[in-house]
Amino acid sequence: FMVIASSGMAEGGRILHHLEHTVWDPEAVIILTGFQAENTLGRKIQEGHERVPIFGKTHELKAKVITIHEFSAHADQAGLHNYIAKLKGLKKVFLVHGEVEAANALQKLLNERLPNLEVHIPKPQELFEI
Repeated sequence: FMVIASSGMAEGGRILHHLEHTVWDPEAVIILTGFQAENTLGRKIQEGHERVPIFGKTHELKAKVITIHEFSAHADQAGLHNYIAKLKGLKKVFLVHGEVEAANALQKLLNERLPNLEVHIPKPQELFEI
């Protein structure tokens, strides 16, 4: 029995039903493709938490978990830098996606390589005039 699903970080959709019926099974294998964001169900499964929440209930994670990183569609730091560097007349960049550590690292890189560019990592509820 194999389920192939494209549902991001296992946060919604039919994959939740499949996981609910398989995470407890030591004979099952869950293959995660690519990056799983912090605090998502996919990340908890990837990290091998003993118990994971699905549909408001806690389930034991006994399935074998494999991660294949080759399928991520996210741009890497070098790719984002190259893209931003080619944009003529760009004055400000807001980093609003990704984990804090990665955003801080990208901000540092952009500040070093593109010193005329303002790079912001907005905090919740922070306002900017554009």
